Amino acid sequence: MNTLVKMKVNRLGRIGQIITVLLIISVVISLAVQVSALVEHIRILQGNAALLQPVEEGVEEVTIIPSDDGYMHSLIYGVAQLTGSLICYGFLMRVAAGFSRCDSPFEDGVIRRMSVFAWVLLIHSIVMQIAYGLPHLVEAMRDNVSNLYLLDALRNLLLPSFSLAVALFVMFLVRIFRHGAELQQEVDETL
Repeated sequence: MNTLVKMKVNRLGRIGQIITVLLIISVVISLAVQVSALVEHIRILQGNAALLQPVEEGVEEVTIIPSDDGYMHSLIYGVAQLTGSLICYGFLMRVAAGFSRCDSPFEDGVIRRMSVFAWVLLIHSIVMQIAYGLPHLVEAMRDNVSNLYLLDALRNLLLPSFSLAVALFVMFLVRIFRHGAELQQEVDETL
């Protein structure tokens, strides 16, 4: 392989590593904010529950029920989404590291890392899609709401996410790289 092409691929890998590190830092900061919001919300709910004190005789009993309104689900979903993103970025970092050290982008190790990244991203996007859409669908069915809200909840469950599209695109790239590796092997064998 041409030394200039190898240097460009290696540089691309190093740039990919730097971008991935920046993404990981932003996810870690977002995760810290999300976890602190979750902890604060739990404290608020516990404080509201502590207000449920026994009443004196002859006084009408009033029950205070802590309100959640789906906020807790959103916080937990956010933590799960950010944690999954952090895992995906870890695998993306491995792909970038493979590019920064390879002699050819068609090496088996690079292709294997890309394939693993694509599968991890695919699994993450499907799990997050279900985790986001299923509670809304169950709530819509339980509360017997309008058909429009039910259809919206069903759409949230079934509509592909951007990460799913990216995962399928990376799988497509893996197929192209495998075919390129086969062609490179054929050329090497004929020489």
